[in-house]
Amino acid sequence: MNLPSSVMGAMRAAGLSPSIRGFSDEATVAPTTAEQAAAVLAAAAAEDLSVGFRGAGTRDEVGGPRTYAIGMLSSGMAEVIDWPVEDLTIVVGSGIAVGELEAMLNEKGQTSLLPTGEPHRTVGGIVAEGESGYGRLKHGPTRDRVLEVTLATGYGKVVRGGGRLVKNVTGYDLPRLVTGSLGSLGFITSVCLKLWPLPPKRSIISVDDAAAAYEQLYRPFAIVESDAGSYVAIEGSAKDISIQAASIGAQIDDQISLPTVISEPVLISVRVPPGSLAAALRLVFDRRPDRFVAQHGVGIIEAGWSRIAVDQVNDLRGKVESLGGAAVVLRSNGLLPGVDPWGTAPPTMSIQQRLKQLFDPSGICNPGKLPGGL
Repeated sequence: MNLPSSVMGAMRAAGLSPSIRGFSDEATVAPTTAEQAAAVLAAAAAEDLSVGFRGAGTRDEVGGPRTYAIGMLSSGMAEVIDWPVEDLTIVVGSGIAVGELEAMLNEKGQTSLLPTGEPHRTVGGIVAEGESGYGRLKHGPTRDRVLEVTLATGYGKVVRGGGRLVKNVTGYDLPRLVTGSLGSLGFITSVCLKLWPLPPKRSIISVDDAAAAYEQLYRPFAIVESDAGSYVAIEGSAKDISIQAASIGAQIDDQISLPTVISEPVLISVRVPPGSLAAALRLVFDRRPDRFVAQHGVGIIEAGWSRIAVDQVNDLRGKVESLGGAAVVLRSNGLLPGVDPWGTAPPTMSIQQRLKQLFDPSGICNPGKLPGGL
């Protein structure tokens, strides 16, 4: 390890034993407390050394693959910190796997509504990416359910924002700032999530026309169009679900599941205003994806290709941006050389730059992950 002695000393003083795990150029650490993480970040900032954050490692390519002088893992923070079941909230360490969390919650008749397609993903990683599961249509995005966040900042201090009770919230809306920030503001050490009761029943219905079903149904859990077919997920009592299904002339088939995670080498997320989804779908179809999943009423399409030409991606991106949306390359496996993951930088870049300067003045936290290489 070729890290400066000041950094190595700070790690050891914090009770950490750095190792080499292939994620960083020099050393990887797995703090168990927010204070340990902050101590490493303070030392790294003093030496202008980049620090990359990792949960399960499933989204390392989002924002473009990078290596860092120091890697910081959330595996040492995989615990339940507080769970007042009656309050429908839970505080967990950022390294807990979403599949493990959901299994515990389900035993008490509760759910986090986080995406569970990859059960080994960490809660901190999902929050950092800002990803929402299929239930976004009915229950809103993940950022609406993150009540409180504890963060080790790029300047080496521990901050906590939000509140487990709305009336206790003061200052910056840190949960919303951190959700979707891709670790650019600091290392998430714990989050408090708003929970929901499990519904009495959830059924999946196969439909011929997802767009028509969206116009006819009242607050379905999800309406999905995919390469495998179109489906509606409805929650409620068995009677309510039967009435909703009958209203669109569909039959309930409890053997059906919503589409699984797309695993093709190239994965692109097309994000448009919900009213522009049909137009965006036509653009995606023109490029013949191997798989696609579109969420009606949400405006998100994820499409996977075994191979797609760079000029096709650039053309798709330009036309999607003309719809007021974005085409984000989530994964490319080296098959799209020279293609920026994000495309045209958003008009909010100046705000993002100010926030980055505020929370990470030395620019050491996951550098280059945000649009514009921020």
